[in-house]
Amino acid sequence: MDDLERIVDELALEAKSYPKGSKDRLKYLTKLTNVIQQSQPSCRNYFDLPYPIYRELQDEAIQETWCLLYEQQIDRYDPNEGHILRWFRKTLGFRFCDICAKYLNIRRNKKMKALKICMLAFFKGGENLGLLLLWQIIYANLVLPKTYKIQQQSLDEPVSQNDDPSSKTLLDLIEQPETAHPRHREYEKLRKLIEQDPTGQFREAHIRNNEEANFQAIALGRIDGRSWNDLSEQWNIKVSVLSSFYQRSIQRFKQIFRDYLDI
Repeated sequence: MDDLERIVDELALEAKSYPKGSKDRLKYLTKLTNVIQQSQPSCRNYFDLPYPIYRELQDEAIQETWCLLYEQQIDRYDPNEGHILRWFRKTLGFRFCDICAKYLNIRRNKKMKALKICMLAFFKGGENLGLLLLWQIIYANLVLPKTYKIQQQSLDEPVSQNDDPSSKTLLDLIEQPETAHPRHREYEKLRKLIEQDPTGQFREAHIRNNEEANFQAIALGRIDGRSWNDLSEQWNIKVSVLSSFYQRSIQRFKQIFRDYLDI
């Protein structure tokens, strides 16, 4: 037990000795809080969240841990069973993981809902589902990670940081229900980009020992509606291998998609 743990334990025992709601208990809980805060409790960013989101969720976890300490743990505390500071750090870690899991689940559900809406619109319009799915994957990787920064801005705030009075605001960029149109142009640009392969990298990236199974061929196959099983039989490659290579390649070519699709 180090000095900090000893001090925290002593303050916890002192606070426990006074009735709930009393001035003396509040006095020692305040001292206890200050000492623990000096240790700068924090959580590892296990989920690789954007820093602003990570800090927000960590602060929420810290607040919940304080509540558990004040409302339950102080009265249950037994110095023979452990140290308050260790309990705080361990509980904080668990609460942070729970809060992150809830956040990621909510975000995942929102993505799925948006995808279902797009798919229904495509089916009604007779559009190509393979092209839609490829666009959705690219959109999710390039655009959605930026949304947190946008959420905290005013809709009237210019997107550009320069002083140009004609700069568009966030409100200008939001498609309104009455005027919104399907992303036909974007989808067509995506297909042409895959077909033309301006950098040559789509054809060069292929599964080991099979140059025909390159990213361009796989992507165009999926755009044309071919199933994974169909492509698997053509090249005698497992579906899991094809799908994994496809996803990794999209990640690898992020910058190309960003440059040529303006997203």
